[in-house]
Amino acid sequence: MTGGELERVGDLARGIDLTSKSRAARISRLWEQIVGTESARNSGPRQLRGGRLTVATSSSVWAQSLQMISERIRQRLNEALGEDAVGEIVFRPAGWDPGGGADGPRALRADPPGGPSEGRSKRPPPRPLTAEEEAAAAAVERDACDAELGRVIAAAMRASLARRDP
Repeated sequence: MTGGELERVGDLARGIDLTSKSRAARISRLWEQIVGTESARNSGPRQLRGGRLTVATSSSVWAQSLQMISERIRQRLNEALGEDAVGEIVFRPAGWDPGGGADGPRALRADPPGGPSEGRSKRPPPRPLTAEEEAAAAAVERDACDAELGRVIAAAMRASLARRDP
């Protein structure tokens, strides 16, 4: 991790021998094929323990969108793995530690005094998407391997982009 930015699982996994038979390595290798390119850019498997797969996402919008189709993702993963290795998938927005122990995920860092947890301010309204952003979202929706999956991912993409500075 450099400059406080998250690194993608694929970037981290490049130095790992993914030919191993471990389920976690196979899931990492299959992730983009299962969820699609744009979803893989915004999510990545972090931990498989006792049949529960924890996936980190780039935002809460992505976590919610992928959670809505988690059963379909779970079925596709198990089919690709050739076994029922994944019983449940939990999606967590970035900044959460999936290894939070028995108490579940925990924030990686606490809000500073006077920070977001105290006197939360309203978010600015979403901005209109640029033509290029809208075209990218439409392409994801059009080219998805499944129509419903494409619709959900494109909606998440649009919501995420509307929150960013142009």
